[in-house]
Amino acid sequence: MRRTNVKAAIEVLLNIFCLVSAATMLILVRTTLQANFSGSSVCYLSSTNDASPCSKVFGLALVSCALSMLLALFQFIHCKLCGIAFILDFAIAVSGTIWWVAGSLFLEQQVAKANAVKVGNQSSRDAVYVLSIVSALSYMLSLALTSYALFKECVTRKPQMQHDFEV
Repeated sequence: MRRTNVKAAIEVLLNIFCLVSAATMLILVRTTLQANFSGSSVCYLSSTNDASPCSKVFGLALVSCALSMLLALFQFIHCKLCGIAFILDFAIAVSGTIWWVAGSLFLEQQVAKANAVKVGNQSSRDAVYVLSIVSALSYMLSLALTSYALFKECVTRKPQMQHDFEV
């Protein structure tokens, strides 16, 4: 399968964007949304200041960083894998889309509850939620590009006839 330069450039940019988005979320969670008071951790993503939402978002972003790095690896060694990289690109794009849609839905609930009771650091909390939506959309666009490329390859590929016998 051949990739066009434009498609490859868009995929690389989307991948970089997802990586930066996840890294920004990691920084926001650790610097502004999580605090330690008297030996216990408090998270400003939670309406009850429970620490688990920050841990979940941190894990969400770490897995996303790993997916982005894995996708980058496949994008750079694409020509060496005899077309398998398209399948791996597709699998990672599907995984990233599902991951961030689920994460965005989780964050939507957490942010709405925390904003309703006026927990501090609302702007950082809102930024993490927006970044999760942007990450989901980036993976969706990557999925659309990869799906299109796979579909195009399957439609335009000419079947090769193999004969078990010679006449």
